[in-house]
Amino acid sequence: MSGRPGQKRFSPGTAEFDHGTNGRRPAPGPSRLRRSESSPAEFPLRKSHVSCCNIKVKIPFEKGNYNLLCVAHPDDETIFFGGLLQQKSDRPWLLVCAASDGSEERRRQFHAAAQRYNISEVQWWGFLDQYDKRLPILDLVSKFSKLPEPFAIYTHSILGEYGHPHHQDVSFAVHRAFPAHERIFSVAYNCYPETSVHLTKEHFALKCEILTTIYQSETRRFLNLLPATFVEGFVRLDFAEVQALYDFLTGSAPLPNVTSSAAQVDASGTSSDRGGSVTLKSYGVIANFLPNLRHLPRLF
Repeated sequence: MSGRPGQKRFSPGTAEFDHGTNGRRPAPGPSRLRRSESSPAEFPLRKSHVSCCNIKVKIPFEKGNYNLLCVAHPDDETIFFGGLLQQKSDRPWLLVCAASDGSEERRRQFHAAAQRYNISEVQWWGFLDQYDKRLPILDLVSKFSKLPEPFAIYTHSILGEYGHPHHQDVSFAVHRAFPAHERIFSVAYNCYPETSVHLTKEHFALKCEILTTIYQSETRRFLNLLPATFVEGFVRLDFAEVQALYDFLTGSAPLPNVTSSAAQVDASGTSSDRGGSVTLKSYGVIANFLPNLRHLPRLF
């Protein structure tokens, strides 16, 4: 949830990339969280931020034996996936955070939250969080591609939920790294979910506690905007839709087959004209405006 109103508005563009690595895992030690080389070996945690939870599963991540959650910033894992992480425990979780402002406090917060969720492993990739600059897509794709194929993948909406460009970047990079994966679930923001998680009172209480204690330095600035929901919905999208929407959102291409005169949008959210069609499943109510839509209005 970094990069907020008051910062410079995003201008579409591209960036130069160099390919990163995942790093080797250290030998298991006394810590409850395994860390990649992209995470610090040791860091102090405030006692009030740490719970006494033990990792039940410690096995090497291999193809199909774990779930992957990819978020843009610290606290996104709680805002959009806090209930999911508590209820879906059939496989160990690998939690990846792509970007941050570079402060050690945010890194500590992220690891403390992961401990509360009993996450098996976290990776902190450390791309710089600058709201007016896109994240390096090729670098993200390279790092995601080096991971063993997960059983299921969860990430941001390609729309970036409320429009955050880094959420869009991470979602696109995940879909591009695993284009044929059948279980990539995006946040169903303003669209009907394919699957949903209904939090119990206990799970909702923990979600709110993490947001207001561990992440209080960030969330207290946006208490009136903080979406602490008791239901979390997710949807699977075709890569063709993800590609079309990302090209549109970054300003590199118009939405295909959408014109003010020829395009028609049906009840399922399919936009079409004489040249073909593209299903915009994740657009929800926005699909009703597609015939006259040239760009999405910016909120910030």
